[in-house]
Amino acid sequence: MRLFKGKNSEKCYGITNVGKVRTNNEDYIFYSCKDHYYILADGMGGHNAGEIASKESVMFIKNNLNMQSVLMSENNGISVVSELFMKAHQHLIELAKKNPEYRGMGCTLCLVILEDMKMHACHVGDSRIYVINPEKIEQVGTDHSVVAQAVKNGHMTPEEAKESTIRNKLTMAIGAPVEVVPEYTTRELQENDTILICSDGLWDMVSDEEIHRITLSGSKAEGIAIELLQAALKAGGVDNISIIVVKPQQGLTNAKANI
Repeated sequence: MRLFKGKNSEKCYGITNVGKVRTNNEDYIFYSCKDHYYILADGMGGHNAGEIASKESVMFIKNNLNMQSVLMSENNGISVVSELFMKAHQHLIELAKKNPEYRGMGCTLCLVILEDMKMHACHVGDSRIYVINPEKIEQVGTDHSVVAQAVKNGHMTPEEAKESTIRNKLTMAIGAPVEVVPEYTTRELQENDTILICSDGLWDMVSDEEIHRITLSGSKAEGIAIELLQAALKAGGVDNISIIVVKPQQGLTNAKANI
């Protein structure tokens, strides 16, 4: 298990775990509570290429993210962040060209940036960003997956999608040989909102209702993240599990993730 614990773990905490079935962890996370950005990726590909894809993508975003450009952008940051995602996408493609053993690698990618109580969120793939408060749990954006598209088109019910054998098949991923269109959104946060960023190792094992309950049951980000991880492991832990919990209303300062 890799912990990413800073001095501010009451307000901001991330954790990633290999799970109970896999032998290596192809998820990767990095976040800065001080600078208010949070990145998560879930890799795919053989010969450890998924692990390479997720780490390379996260670190590419981390090393090239210009917070001022995002926050000062005339179009609310969408062009800056989308361009950064596309550069990360091209970075993986070039790596695969130079290293045949990485051919076929790719990953999901999520980025959340906080500007006071405003959230900038962007993702590709089926790792999820949730906003959770006492009233509801809300997924920000949609999964970029075959079953999510089928549900949207009315060809499958949400219940059928949950049980489908192809529920983890993506329609786009960073580094994959398909058209990639990052999904970007901004929203104002409320005082009682909690942000959850997670890989499918959590949401595919634990229902939204249970995620909602656990998130509301804890006051500290660290405790919430650990309880969510334990719930996914108890449900089988068949995939890698990565979780970042952020409580923006508590004033995130003076903490940075350490790898």
